[in-house]
Amino acid sequence: LSFNYLRWLSPNGIQTQAVRNDGAAVGGNGDSTVRARYGRLSWMSILSPAKLNEFRFGWFKDRQYDDHSAKLIPATGFITLTVQGQSNLGVPNYLPRLNPSENRFQFADNLTWTHGRHTAKFGLDVVHTLDVGVNLRNGFGTYSYASFTDFAMDYSGNTTGGKRWTTYSQRFGEPRVETAIRDLNWYAQDQFRITPGLTLNYGLRHEVAYLPQPKIFNPDYPATQRIPQTRRNLAPRLGLAWAFNQAKTVLRAGCGVFYARYQGGLINTFFLENGVYQKEISLSANRPDELAAGPVFPNRLAATERTPPAGTVALTFAAGDFRNPYTQQGDLGLEHALTPNLGLTISYMWSRGVHLTTVQDLNMGALGAPVTYRILDTQGSTVGAYTTPTYRRANRVDPRYQRLNVVDSGANSYYNALVVQLRKRFSRGLQASVAYTWAHAIDWGQPAGSSNIFHSGGPSTLFNGDYRGEKGSSVLDQRHRLVVTSIYSPRLMRRDSALARFLVNGWQLSQITTLASAHPATATLIVSGFPFTDAA
Repeated sequence: LSFNYLRWLSPNGIQTQAVRNDGAAVGGNGDSTVRARYGRLSWMSILSPAKLNEFRFGWFKDRQYDDHSAKLIPATGFITLTVQGQSNLGVPNYLPRLNPSENRFQFADNLTWTHGRHTAKFGLDVVHTLDVGVNLRNGFGTYSYASFTDFAMDYSGNTTGGKRWTTYSQRFGEPRVETAIRDLNWYAQDQFRITPGLTLNYGLRHEVAYLPQPKIFNPDYPATQRIPQTRRNLAPRLGLAWAFNQAKTVLRAGCGVFYARYQGGLINTFFLENGVYQKEISLSANRPDELAAGPVFPNRLAATERTPPAGTVALTFAAGDFRNPYTQQGDLGLEHALTPNLGLTISYMWSRGVHLTTVQDLNMGALGAPVTYRILDTQGSTVGAYTTPTYRRANRVDPRYQRLNVVDSGANSYYNALVVQLRKRFSRGLQASVAYTWAHAIDWGQPAGSSNIFHSGGPSTLFNGDYRGEKGSSVLDQRHRLVVTSIYSPRLMRRDSALARFLVNGWQLSQITTLASAHPATATLIVSGFPFTDAA
């Protein structure tokens, strides 16, 4: 029986990096609080000399609440502001938020049965997770200006009520959402000792998630009332260990299928982003009707103004074949004892991610006329040009909406690694390890951070729906990594006196040194103002 309680308060603690160079330490910060309580009960019983049963119950309560910091609110108030590509000039548009308050109950039972050369295990796992979130993201409104001059004219002396912003967005609707996911999992496995030096492990696991279904949906798109779920998550596992050469050398191999859970943040998106439960209005100043509907800085739209012009609201819903991702993993390793205290291991590891979550916009329509951009040097002189096809607003399939984001399962990932490790067991006061890893991670343009949790920001591919065209090194790719660890426990005095035991001897000197190559850097282009006329 165990219980844990945590109360964590962090003023201005949303941003935890030591250094920020984008203004987020002020304009993207706030007060963060976390309160967590965990309780665990386990009961182990011996049913017979060959059977052992373990029952576990767990209760997990996690509550994270973040709010604005009164010390960081600028003179512009609670609005979010970007000027000439510089963000974080206002306050974060995601505050305040209860994100989330989670109650999770888990029941698990495992039976171990030893029979001859077999050790079999069977288990059942039942989890109920209730998430309560309270967040009206961008409820105070977001302004974007093409230049500091335009912003200055709207900010001071704007007696005529001019509107010089390029875009304005604001969300309306119900901030509270509750989602409950029930997981039912079972497994069976066996360890078969074929010979004293050869062991075979094999097993099967089945996982089912029962997802909540939205009760509030958009009648224009019935897909917003259904979140698909699969019942076929069968995960076989296989492992082998063979000791030979007088047990000085061991060959290990294993492979298996591993399923990811449905993300609570993504389920939350399917409930909120249907254009009815919550509705985010995005206005563009190059459209006269949208400019007229927008507010004068620094005001925001009233809650009654929830009938925006056509084409200013985006939807996000699941594709008919949406499912949870899974990985196929395998490894092959050879371990050899060079001396009684020195061992060398060489391993190859492989992983393939399948059905990774992706987003495409069904409202994009066909590609429009190309646009040519000039490439300027530091002096402002033209040194080249770049021409690209474009997506045009006039080609939208459904002009009533801005984006129709469909979340599907269209991407893959690949990981290959070679690991060499030299280990020295503790002897003569020293224990040490040197490990080198060469690895290459490839995916089909998977984003990072919150974009890979909520998937509400729209497509991230260059061409809509072309996931395979984004194949390249992952943002998490790291080719080389060297880790050196050691623990040194010297005996400075041979005497057994109290001075030797409590003051001189018994000290340890330990270190961990990590040398690694950098992650890939992805160039990002920020367009201040309108990228081209009639942009989608």
